[in-house]
Amino acid sequence: ASRLDSSNYNPMISLAMGCQMVALNFQTKSTSMMLNDGLFLSNDRCGYVLKPDWLTNTKKCFFEGKPLRLSIKILRGSCLPKPKNEKDSRIINPRVKVTLHDVDIAIDNANHTSIESEGKLDRYAAALKKTYSTEATKNNGYCPVWKEHDWEFNVLNKDIAILHLRVV
Repeated sequence: ASRLDSSNYNPMISLAMGCQMVALNFQTKSTSMMLNDGLFLSNDRCGYVLKPDWLTNTKKCFFEGKPLRLSIKILRGSCLPKPKNEKDSRIINPRVKVTLHDVDIAIDNANHTSIESEGKLDRYAAALKKTYSTEATKNNGYCPVWKEHDWEFNVLNKDIAILHLRVV
């Protein structure tokens, strides 16, 4: 098999398993690159993130914490610029997309990707993604108001989860 394109794979599983470096194509601006940058921008942008305790403690085989419940309400935007490809006279109708990228890690699950952990137990991981989107605001692209209901996210792995907000 050969690769003919410059696409990137989802780095979340590798990052959740403790990899400090994943091979990504930096020429491609993609969600995968944003996830990688999002993780390594923490810790004062030094490029290193301390592994969570459940990855370095030999007595713990996987993350055992309770899921974190995250509630988000998009209220409004302010002074939103027009996209570069829009005509100057056209009013934009923006909306907001909120995506949680997370990883579910388990010891025994046939629906997950198997990852051997130093010969002890196999860890299994599955990348998770949940997205919500607001309705487009009509004829109010400069200071749109949404005030929609709260969106609920269950964050399974708070050490690796990344929340991605975009105005489209």
